[in-house]
Order: sequence, then structure tokens, then C-alpha cells
Amino acid sequence: GALPLISKDLYVMRKAAGVVTELASRVSSQLTDFKALVETFGEGLYTELDFRNEGLNQIKMAKLIAETPNCTGVIVPDVYMKYTTRRILVSQWIDGTKLSDLEPARIKQGIKDAQEVFLNQLLTWGFFHGDPHPGNLMLVNSGPNAGKLVLLDFGFFGSLFF
Repeated sequence: GALPLISKDLYVMRKAAGVVTELASRVSSQLTDFKALVETFGEGLYTELDFRNEGLNQIKMAKLIAETPNCTGVIVPDVYMKYTTRRILVSQWIDGTKLSDLEPARIKQGIKDAQEVFLNQLLTWGFFHGDPHPGNLMLVNSGPNAGKLVLLDFGFFGSLFF
């Protein structure tokens, strides 16, 4: 898999960041610890590459949405943790179309719901989706949830502590 290559790349980046930090401190008043930045980036990357973590984020977000009355227009696919591993995520199939593939008029159907759920993530729950682009959002095409917004890709999440 890609993990050994990523580990080697991060090792090289960390070494280079140490050199850059040292050089920058000699020629400027810059106090950025580039080594710490690379380490933080690496931690996030390893976390994002573990589908068990992604599944837990997905479950947590589904629970938060379900407990918030004004977020009924948004759903999250169920996760089957029994079958999920570090390298495989097993979740519910939802018949939908990614916002990136929809006409603007159809996208407008989900804007109010998207605003509500993303504002709650930042201002109420302190647990937020770190990659909310149109490819990670769908509108449900059929079934009991038709027309609802679906959140996808729960690998990159952040937390705010209030």
C-alpha cells in the first residue's frame, strides 16, 4: 500500500523542515516551527488514512444531525463498523447525485439545509467536516429521503473546544 511511501515522505519532509526552521531563524525573526507543522500534518494524514477513524466520525456526525431538529434535511450514510477495517470502509449505499454533477437550480434545493448543518458544526457541536466541497455532498434521488442532502467523506474532521 501507500503507507510505507507516505511514511518515508513524511520522514524526509520532517528532516527538511528542521533545516528550514534553522535557516529561517538565522536570516529573519520568523519563529515558525516548520518541523511541528509537518508533524501535525502527518498526524492528520495518518488519521485520515484510517477508515476506522472515518467510520467513527461518520457515526458521530449522524448522531449529532439526528439530535438536531433543524437539520432534518441532511443525512449521513450508516456505517457498518463490523466490516470496516483500517483499509476498508463499509457504509450504506445511497442513490444520489453529487452536487458537483448537478445544475445550479437543483443545488439550490439543499442550500438552506447545508447552511444549517455546517453552522451547527462550527457554532454548536464544535465538530466539523474539514473537506466540504461539492464532490462530498449529494442530493438523494429516490426513496424516503429523496431531495435530502447527504454528507460524504468523513476522513478529515476538526474539533473546536468551547
